[in-house]
Amino acid sequence: MFAIAFYLTANGTLYVKRLYSAPQLNGAVLPAATGATPEEVHLRALLGWPLPNMTRRQPAVTLFLHDTDRSAALTQLQIKPEWRFRFYPLNHALLGDVTIIGDRAVVAQQLSATGYFSL
Repeated sequence: MFAIAFYLTANGTLYVKRLYSAPQLNGAVLPAATGATPEEVHLRALLGWPLPNMTRRQPAVTLFLHDTDRSAALTQLQIKPEWRFRFYPLNHALLGDVTIIGDRAVVAQQLSATGYFSL
């Protein structure tokens, strides 16, 4: 599995920024939004199995959590059971991520209501 990051210039030109030889965190929203993980799709492709339809089943937003967000994230974890938190190993640069189901405007409002997080 690999990922490609791009730059998009103001005039619409697309440049390759970087090639990654492993899964990237930007795929964290896929399971909630599509029902399939990047790893699952990759393995199915390697094995020659049919690939799932990757259309959006529901809107979702993933917010990356930094170590400075720890206290606020642990508070929200207790009061937002519908938010999907994922915490990374201790030596990771990020604390984890949270995926919230809903349209961007609704999610932005929910995050703002925490008094800490925002889009």
